[in-house]
Amino acid sequence: MEIRSVDHVEMFVEDAERSAACLRDCFGFALAGRGGPRTGLRGCESVLLRQRDITILVTAATSGDHRAAEFVRLHGDGVAVIGFGVDDARASFAEAVERGAVPAAPPETSGPGSGGVTFASVIGFGDVEHRFVSRDRPDAPFAPVINEVGCGRSGSGLLRAIGHCAVCVPAGEGDATVRRYQETFGFRQIFGEPVPAPSRVVRSGSGMVTFTIREPDTAGDQGEADAFVDSYGGAGIQQIMFIGDDVTAGVRTRTEHGGRVLTFGGDDHHAHRATGGRRVGMGLRA
Repeated sequence: MEIRSVDHVEMFVEDAERSAACLRDCFGFALAGRGGPRTGLRGCESVLLRQRDITILVTAATSGDHRAAEFVRLHGDGVAVIGFGVDDARASFAEAVERGAVPAAPPETSGPGSGGVTFASVIGFGDVEHRFVSRDRPDAPFAPVINEVGCGRSGSGLLRAIGHCAVCVPAGEGDATVRRYQETFGFRQIFGEPVPAPSRVVRSGSGMVTFTIREPDTAGDQGEADAFVDSYGGAGIQQIMFIGDDVTAGVRTRTEHGGRVLTFGGDDHHAHRATGGRRVGMGLRA
């Protein structure tokens, strides 16, 4: 299994239009499309946003039986899906399940012959899914159920890619989570520290997908991981950190527009060392 990229991030939120507007105004994302019952989506409405190599799908339930409704009820707004770009979503799904992953959605291919896309999902941790994504063409539409407006991947913007995702898990679950990514998804651990809080960094074989996995420090005072797990109600994605070309401009622009900017430092220094380069970190907090 070769996980080549973060294809997209899907957030489950209470109000898709409001959350999408915040991401556009505060973080510079461009509207790329919309979907809902009229485009073939069931029980939800979605807004597709893009900025260079970053794609975010913002989804709100319109029906109580949609997964987004239960997710928001339990956790509030948050990241529910990390899409993995792979060569063959069907084969990757089958391999992950064979290695012990719990299936969430079987492979499904949609779209015209030369522009088809295949999605298949497994459980990552907590209520977060990993969606394997393969497309017949790199420039194929996101999905037929999203009516795209044709902006494509914008060449402008201060953010250009996802640097890493910060994952918080309950105390005692860090080692098992790391093993799951190693054994199921082929990640490798590239960094680990016992203090100031148990933290590890795992990365895909391609080097393009990185997760920082934190758990509460039971021997010390309550920290960020403790607070997140308590308020969120279990394991989840605390932050998504973006790579930016100009850190200073990114911080200034986002704060001027009300964005919450998180720079590397303190207990984030292990992630900075692991990913390298100049980074602007912005948390999409639940």
